[in-house]
Amino acid sequence: MSSAKLKAVFFDFDSTISTPIYVEKARRWAVADNTALFKAMSIDEQRANLGGDARIAQLDSLFSDLKAAGVQLYIVSIGFTAAFGPHLHNAGLLAHFDADRCVFGQDCSALRNVNFVKGKLIEQIMHAHGWTYDQVLFI
Repeated sequence: MSSAKLKAVFFDFDSTISTPIYVEKARRWAVADNTALFKAMSIDEQRANLGGDARIAQLDSLFSDLKAAGVQLYIVSIGFTAAFGPHLHNAGLLAHFDADRCVFGQDCSALRNVNFVKGKLIEQIMHAHGWTYDQVLFI
């Protein structure tokens, strides 16, 4: 990586921000393409699906540090924002993201417009901001 300053970090949700748990009552893994399951999860299940309280605190610290360094944070996921958005809100993590401009799931027109190809959406965002490949990171 060159000495270019990091401008943006793009996070996936499932298995990146989240650590999917198996929900016994539903007999399914809690991934964000299942909006009904996400809506039915308790607060404790939601927190567990984010890795528990210690991991939520680590994510909060990471996001805070990145924002303090002037890095724009994004979520680009094939999951539904209607599923993962409330979980992030309940854990206090959604505040790190501009939910109107920086959180994308398969229920967002911007991701649908690129046929759900996350790299294409990221490329469009990069182009709109004039960012180069060495100024962004996709996790």
